[in-house]
Amino acid sequence: MHKEAGVEDYLKDIAGHRILTRDEEIELTNKIRNGDNYARETMINSNLKLVFSIAKHYAHRKIGLNDAIEEGNKGLIKAVERFDPSRGYKFSTYATYWIRQAIERVLGQEEKRLKRLEFIFYNMEDKNNFVDSIADNSQSHEEELLKNERYSILEDLMNMLDDRARTIIEMRYGLNGYHPMSLVEIGKRIYLSRERVRLIQYEAEQKLRGIAKNRGLSDIV
Repeated sequence: MHKEAGVEDYLKDIAGHRILTRDEEIELTNKIRNGDNYARETMINSNLKLVFSIAKHYAHRKIGLNDAIEEGNKGLIKAVERFDPSRGYKFSTYATYWIRQAIERVLGQEEKRLKRLEFIFYNMEDKNNFVDSIADNSQSHEEELLKNERYSILEDLMNMLDDRARTIIEMRYGLNGYHPMSLVEIGKRIYLSRERVRLIQYEAEQKLRGIAKNRGLSDIV
């Protein structure tokens, strides 16, 4: 595999960080919860090799290796901040989900993703003209501008959700490179029960409906 500029230096930097034992992960996590920044940095640095091992598999999919590593590192940081060792799984298992999720977030084709978003709101608002207008290939210039405005509004609405709720909506409806998943499948991916996933999905959709109503989205669609 051809390495991009800067990757060789990155690999040299992370080479000196060893993999942590389970006991060390638990000890560091407890310190992180008490605000220990050194423990946080140690946990991050010790798992940068994991980021690289995952990121290199995405380098050929419309994203450079450097960008994949950068996004993966963001996911790693989230994993370090949210990890709960009392739930029984290893940190590498938990972090892998967040690393992949962060990288995959930047991979989806924009048009497909936004059309999927429209599908969500079509189901929420039950507005037939909402999806039908997008399927109409004979749109006037004004209609094309309106479609673009809808895309912008829908993306803005999704950004109002917290990371977990947005991820569940994306997994449920097949956004951002995910295939549509069942509640059970989502629960296994993010370590939640089916009912908890269902509740978060319900609350997220209620929030989206409320924001859409307050912003007059029904008049737009």
